[in-house]
Amino acid sequence: GDRALALFSPAGAPLRHTAPLPARRAHTLRLHSLCADCPPVPPCMCRCRTNLPTSNMAHIPACGAAPVGPDDPAALAAAATAVDPAALQYVDEDGVDRELICPVCIDPLLEPVRLPCPCKLMVCHSHVGQLGACPTCRTVITAGAVIQPMRREDGGDRIVLNMLDRIGVRCIKASHGCEWTGPRGNLTEHLGRGCAHHRCPQADRPAGGCTWAGPLAELPQHVDDCPFTPVPCPRVAEGCEVEQIERRALAQHVADDCVVTLRERRADEQAAAAAAEAAAAREAELVRQRAAMRVALDRVNPKGDQLVRLNVGGTFRATTHRATFTGPRCPPDSLLGALFDPAADRPVASIDGEVFLDRDGPTFALLLRSLVEGGAPPDLSAVQRDTLAAEAAFWRLDLLQDPLGPVAMPGITRVYTQAELDHAIDRCAGVVLAQENIYILRYGGNGVSHGVAVQSFGGASFAGLNFGAAICIRGWIFRGCDLRGANLVGCDLSGCKFVGSNLAGVDLSLCTGGGIVMADAVLEGARLPQDLTGWNLTGANLTGVDLSKCTGQGVNLFHAILVGARLPSVQQRKQRQWRST
Repeated sequence: GDRALALFSPAGAPLRHTAPLPARRAHTLRLHSLCADCPPVPPCMCRCRTNLPTSNMAHIPACGAAPVGPDDPAALAAAATAVDPAALQYVDEDGVDRELICPVCIDPLLEPVRLPCPCKLMVCHSHVGQLGACPTCRTVITAGAVIQPMRREDGGDRIVLNMLDRIGVRCIKASHGCEWTGPRGNLTEHLGRGCAHHRCPQADRPAGGCTWAGPLAELPQHVDDCPFTPVPCPRVAEGCEVEQIERRALAQHVADDCVVTLRERRADEQAAAAAAEAAAAREAELVRQRAAMRVALDRVNPKGDQLVRLNVGGTFRATTHRATFTGPRCPPDSLLGALFDPAADRPVASIDGEVFLDRDGPTFALLLRSLVEGGAPPDLSAVQRDTLAAEAAFWRLDLLQDPLGPVAMPGITRVYTQAELDHAIDRCAGVVLAQENIYILRYGGNGVSHGVAVQSFGGASFAGLNFGAAICIRGWIFRGCDLRGANLVGCDLSGCKFVGSNLAGVDLSLCTGGGIVMADAVLEGARLPQDLTGWNLTGANLTGVDLSKCTGQGVNLFHAILVGARLPSVQQRKQRQWRST
């Protein structure tokens, strides 16, 4: 506690020193430089590892060195057996011989020294630096004088030290339940071997600590297992900044709070999300391919209720798909379209399951072939072409007349026939465009092969030709091409470019695919799909086109001609990020 030490100056004038002592016999750094001749004993409980004389009991945990940790069993044992002079409880302090009482602290001497004065006054070694003169005879003590503790080798000193060691004390763990009492000189041995009330170093934590108590021999193992012992996160080297955390909270920290774990978890989640997205995209692509393939297969190999058996003039019999007479080439306002229109009031007359048509068989055979192939056969003579044109006019098939006599479009340098288009499609039959339209993969009997080139056309005419719901024309490029009247129903146009091409009146409503470029294309009167995600319609002629029900994100309508076109509301276009002037 606070004490006023009566000191005397060299001149004899009394001096009241009121500075409080840190403890009854405080640990000071001076104790770290005691006589080097003294035999070494267990080191200081702190990491300073100061070796102290056997009789020194004043070197206590107030040392400024780093605290003891569970990885240092020797220092842990030294700390547990170190005796704080302030914690000493004497059994009969009043019965101690007055000659053994320190005149400075008024307690039994600890590490006694004899002052270099005539009276040979004995005081505790820890007070030497505080005295300027002997409190009794007032002899001046020279500053810096080396005053050694009393030695057992000297007869008189040995008697004093033995008397001090026989003073009765209680165990410093008495407040924890230890009932031992004995000579002060045996206290250290009792703490090291006999006391079973050592407490965990984490017992006095502010929020409640460890309640373990036991012998010193079990203390190091307990500290290694104690759930309250501070330990570093095992992932500090990887970037975690938590260097001290209770062992009991370590597992939860590593699992839920460690920045390294969270970073890895986010990376795993992102990878899993990307993998799931890729898997979903692959599954969607397979579903789309199967659907397109079914459309193509239904067209080539229709079901029984989709077949039409024809008997033309009794000289030509054929079986074909009902869609041949109900598709875009046979509109309801044509005779063939009206004849086979499911909504027509007049049912189709048949004899023994055959639909009889009173027309010339060979001529109608040319017409049927043209309807199936999407254009006039390329091997017709001039007479046959005229005959076919007359037959088409009879049936009011206006769309069929374009391939027979197409109106020239500026810049057209090549007119493709249906056979040539079919040949180009056959080259890519069964081909699937790879990622980013760089490669396409051919699925054949021998596995997958790479490097089939994407078709590219410039200044070509495909007017009135039938693309046959092809799924393999993805990525095809049409620059300045004429596609008026072409049949693109059911085609996959993913990645296709129709830059400056004429698709006036073309039905694209059932086409699929994104990223389609229609820059500067003529789409007047065309029917567009509902989903226009990623379509580039920059400068396109959309006169009269109905876009009011179209959806999709990122449609580009910069400089597009929208005379008479119907558009979604301004708010809808903003929500879908449509870009237009």
